[in-house]
Amino acid sequence: MTQYSDFFVGTYSAKAGKVAGGGEGIYSCRLSLDNGALSTPVCAADCTNPSYLTWGKDRRFLYAASELFTSEGPAVLAFEVGANHSLRTLGSQPMDGELPCHLSTDSSGLRLASAQYWTGDTLLFPLMQDGRIASKLTSIQHNGSGPNAKRQEGPHAHFAGFLSNPDELAIVDLGLDRIFLYPFDTERGELDLDAQKEVVLPPGAGPRHLTAAPDEKKIYVLCELSEQIILFDRFPEGWTQVQQIQAFGESANSDGAAAAIRISPDNRFLYASGRTQSEIACFSIDAVTGRLSPVQHIPSGGKGPRDFALSPDGRFVVVANQHTNNLTSFRRDEQTGCLCKTGHTAAINDAVCVLF
Repeated sequence: MTQYSDFFVGTYSAKAGKVAGGGEGIYSCRLSLDNGALSTPVCAADCTNPSYLTWGKDRRFLYAASELFTSEGPAVLAFEVGANHSLRTLGSQPMDGELPCHLSTDSSGLRLASAQYWTGDTLLFPLMQDGRIASKLTSIQHNGSGPNAKRQEGPHAHFAGFLSNPDELAIVDLGLDRIFLYPFDTERGELDLDAQKEVVLPPGAGPRHLTAAPDEKKIYVLCELSEQIILFDRFPEGWTQVQQIQAFGESANSDGAAAAIRISPDNRFLYASGRTQSEIACFSIDAVTGRLSPVQHIPSGGKGPRDFALSPDGRFVVVANQHTNNLTSFRRDEQTGCLCKTGHTAAINDAVCVLF
């Protein structure tokens, strides 16, 4: 009998600048674990610009960032996940910041962090036991600029994620070339704003997202502008840079458009997407040092791979190609890390987030 893995896809639904906005909201889709076939995406929730999705407690709830400017009503959205990946709207919370682009929940499932790209602020929201979002608890605003006058004229928070051992909230700021760390009290669900630490990245790097090894002692930062991956050893007293490697070799784009970064479930391989190159890069991870070595660069099966995700069993990768309005699937060799196109695609407008 054919086995499947269901996943959600976030899309842009509102036209703005170069964004066509052809999506309708959050879609549900199914991946065949036999051959990588993709079902026709079905709209599970009609909402505006759900550009980033994250799971809530026990995967009973789903949260989405409604990426809009202040005049359009930016918000964080809450849904209850039902049978067959159906979604029931639980409500939303408005925000003062603009263009929320990344969300994460803490290990208890009772706090939600949201990073706003345009205004550079980060918000912390309490989550109710029934999945609803309460009014914001904390607001963090950084100030400054970077050397790239076009892209770093001010703060641009692009990632807000919870780390453990020690427990802290990491905020990655593309505009300031900084990662800000705040101790997080897991019992009280509060941040210690007076104990802020900073991780300084190379000038103009433009850090976008990070991912961590399972023990969270090694952190990999994907820099959008320099298109580099930077490895840090993480200690309670601070982070030490270990490696700085170009994600896309000689094809690196001077304007910078690196997008997503993921680690395989077995922690042996790391993957990153480049939107200008329309490629997925694969690196092997040294089991002792964590250092990266290039393994493969493969076309993403479309243009502008804004996001991608590995299936929970690690055997497949699904890529969201925003500019060609399609999803593509790849089979993953668990021994070599290499990806191979399955030949299966699915049409979907302005797909920008994939969540298994």
